[in-house]
Amino acid sequence: MFDDWYLGRDGKRLEGTSVGHMNMERQGNLETINGKSAEGIPALEFTKGELHKFRFMNASTAVEHTISIQNHKMRITHTDGRQLEKPMISESVTIYPRERVDVEVLADGEVGQTYYLVTNRPEFGIKMPIRYTNEIVEQVKSPLPTSSLKGFAGIDEKQVDFELFLNSRMKQST
Repeated sequence: MFDDWYLGRDGKRLEGTSVGHMNMERQGNLETINGKSAEGIPALEFTKGELHKFRFMNASTAVEHTISIQNHKMRITHTDGRQLEKPMISESVTIYPRERVDVEVLADGEVGQTYYLVTNRPEFGIKMPIRYTNEIVEQVKSPLPTSSLKGFAGIDEKQVDFELFLNSRMKQST
């Protein structure tokens, strides 16, 4: 869970600097992952060949977090609990306030190396170490079933009214 906090030099929350109604939307000067920041963030251990599933959640009220894992790609499978029709591969994923994104990461880094999960604002505290162990496991496919969700009856016979094209660095997985 990603969040941001507006703290004073004494480490206590500061009032003010709201960018919205009733101090609900404020941009912080410290970011946390699972309530931890900087050196307080525990390291993850990867074993080469493992497939890791993450659910990124943004608890911030005004800050979007763009997350990347050094030298790794992410396979985006769900947004806000909904399975994508076709997963997408990206080097980063942006989550907006109150949004959730599920990703899979194949541990294909080098054994003995440390990589980092960071956001687009690393100076605000998020730098999670990911260390590779000496074990090696066989590569596996995603255990998630393909989507069986269908649209409403007759949807396949409908004509498209208009199409929207979103600007994204993500690409469909093969």
